[in-house]
Amino acid sequence: MQGENVEASIDIANMTALQKHVEFFDRNKDGIVTASELFEGDWSRLFIG
Repeated sequence: MQGENVEASIDIANMTALQKHVEFFDRNKDGIVTASELFEGDWSRLFIG
């Protein structure tokens, strides 16, 4: 399983606010939020609104 891309289905309607926040910053949807993903997420907020 090493090296495979795995993406889980996401049910946003049943997520807590914290889960939604983490989901936004987990850019590659691997369940792990890295420092680079936090940086990318911050930049996207600046340009989206």
